[in-house]
Amino acid sequence: MNVKANLHFYDVVEEENAITVSIYPNSADEVVVVKCEGMNHLSVISLTGSVIINYEDITDDSVGINLSSLNDATYIVRIDTKDGIVYSKKIKKMII
Repeated sequence: MNVKANLHFYDVVEEENAITVSIYPNSADEVVVVKCEGMNHLSVISLTGSVIINYEDITDDSVGINLSSLNDATYIVRIDTKDGIVYSKKIKKMII
């Protein structure tokens, strides 16, 4: 018996737990600043799924990510907050 299923995944954030994330500049060739209240972990991930940069035990609401050693490409920034909320956004590293 063959069974096919279409699965749909949605990120649901309740209004009371909503977070605000700023990432700028996006695109950048050297440093991208990520601002998020309550973040405690941040990863930069390639589109193939490899973790390129990893910050743990973040205590500030702002982190500067140095992209200068990375190839020009699109990456995913994954942010985990102390409340367990996960946020991800694409960033582009390119020479401007």
